[in-house]
Amino acid sequence: MENTIDVKSKDEVWWATTNEYDLEVNGENLSVRIAETPKSTEFFVWNESTGWEEADTDTGIMEIIYEAWSNGELE
Repeated sequence: MENTIDVKSKDEVWWATTNEYDLEVNGENLSVRIAETPKSTEFFVWNESTGWEEADTDTGIMEIIYEAWSNGELE
């Protein structure tokens, strides 16, 4: 017997992406990950000693990266 499937609708209900960037900001090289879901965005920076760490985007170089990302400049 052959089955019949009729798709009535398809909706995306959840998504998650993580993009990794190798950046040079004002002469400093760093690796950054930006993880996005419908509910939040988190920024991580690579630390040679401890691995990926959640980044504070309120000050310093990560503030510059956050602003650039917010303005679509990292695409």
